[in-house]
Amino acid sequence: MQASVAGGAFVGPFTEQDLSLDLGGRTLEIVKKILADEGIEIEKSETGGFFTSKISLDMRNWECTIEPSVYVKLPKDSKLNTPDLKEISRVMERI
Repeated sequence: MQASVAGGAFVGPFTEQDLSLDLGGRTLEIVKKILADEGIEIEKSETGGFFTSKISLDMRNWECTIEPSVYVKLPKDSKLNTPDLKEISRVMERI
């Protein structure tokens, strides 16, 4: 058995007390200890930080994925327009 672990990010607004309590970090320590005590290896992990993530389990093949919550999957045939340096500079000037 293997585990995938996600969570514990600081998602604002938060206070200085929230930072000092570090609930996500402390929870992760407990999860790691429990898994280690049971001999379960952590295969994937996305914890802490300041951005939310989502964890998904594909029940057809038991594959687990962890992605940013704002991640957008584009169709394979879609084309992205990558801006060049001039276009980026133009936008920066407008801002």
